[in-house]
Amino acid sequence: MMTCSNEIRNAADLTHFDRSLCDVYGAYRVIPRPARGDMVTPKDYAVIVLDDGTELFLETFGLPQAQRDEKERSKFNGAYVHIVGTAYLRMPTIGQGPLAPCVCDILTIEKIDEE
Repeated sequence: MMTCSNEIRNAADLTHFDRSLCDVYGAYRVIPRPARGDMVTPKDYAVIVLDDGTELFLETFGLPQAQRDEKERSKFNGAYVHIVGTAYLRMPTIGQGPLAPCVCDILTIEKIDEE
């Protein structure tokens, strides 16, 4: 199991470790691809729901890595997971983009028992 010393389990942790390589713990949830208006989009994006309900998107919107593959979505949807990646309080985007939290440059995702 790959780990680092910065642990994120809630919004306070995220604020403290913004822009750092972190161990992120939470529930993996598959979501529809974000879109403007009422356009129907595929459910191929994912968020991690932290212990306090804060949601972190997996990767930056619009980039190929934000679209999670079917195998990953099937394996982790609904599971409590440990992710190693760089956490951002505000998604790093070029130009206009959402101000949502995210975890990028993901190195590993693994299912764990809730602690």
